[in-house]
Amino acid sequence: MNSNHPVRDRRRTRIAALLLALVSAIGVSGLAAAPAQAGPATYGCPSGHVCFYKGAVTSSNPFYTTAGDIPAVNGVKSVFNNGNQQTGSDHVHLRYGTNGKACLHYYDGSTNTGPATFTFGTATNVKTESFWGGEC
Repeated sequence: MNSNHPVRDRRRTRIAALLLALVSAIGVSGLAAAPAQAGPATYGCPSGHVCFYKGAVTSSNPFYTTAGDIPAVNGVKSVFNNGNQQTGSDHVHLRYGTNGKACLHYYDGSTNTGPATFTFGTATNVKTESFWGGEC
């Protein structure tokens, strides 16, 4: 840099610092969005995803799947967490109806870690609000 122009040098330093901060923020923001990808699809649900079904998990294909943010989903009969083990974001926390709550552990190929599926009993067309989180 030409030190004969101190104002220009300060501007360049500020711009470089802002660009570094922007790149750092973009790089860090996506780290905790969803569980890591690995393993096979189960019940038509891709690995690392939470899947929503209009029927039983075992008898239908999911009508909505996501590995990222989980929006409110309407028309749900059952839910399956095919996420992978990742501290702090491998469980799906469900909220439904007036006060209904459930927590789905990630599916590890067995039921030893807790339920990975949830069925809304006789209810149909349930609206859910869900999020990835840590232990239940």
